[in-house]
Amino acid sequence: VKPAWVFHMLRSMLGDDVFFPALKAYFNEFAFTSIETEDMVKFFEKQVPNPPVPFRTFFDQWVYQAGHPVYELNAASRTNGGGFIATADLRQTQAGNNIPEVFVMPVKITFKNSAGEEATHTIINDRRQQTAEFALSFAPDSVFLDRDDEILNKKSVFVTATAVRDEPGVVREDSYSMFP
Repeated sequence: VKPAWVFHMLRSMLGDDVFFPALKAYFNEFAFTSIETEDMVKFFEKQVPNPPVPFRTFFDQWVYQAGHPVYELNAASRTNGGGFIATADLRQTQAGNNIPEVFVMPVKITFKNSAGEEATHTIINDRRQQTAEFALSFAPDSVFLDRDDEILNKKSVFVTATAVRDEPGVVREDSYSMFP
């Protein structure tokens, strides 16, 4: 199953317009020959000059090492003038033998509200703990980490809404947790 996930994640990371032509060229170049993973790494390094995650890093963590990321996302939002600022604190907590300390991957975080407004932001998660802020035009009431399951992972999501202003000078603290 993991080899299929590796191709799925590579496709998600590169996008269909890059992935499928590169894969077709790879199969054409190596048709009727024996190949190894290293051949694929070198080929993709030549075909795709600036991937979001270097191919050596991608293949080292997903093919040559064990495990998958275990993500914890803590998200909050606050007012900011006429808009909102969403803060996402992303952590990786996986541990074990031959499991990378950090899986370097583009991770999509989607903020949404009950009116159907949504915004998706991608961060290149390259640290064990990483915090990012995003400007939004709406007050989010839910957040999704890797909503389309583009990464083999386990995830927990915690949302806290704070500092909601009812009137000038009055701050009401609302906190809740959700597990989408």
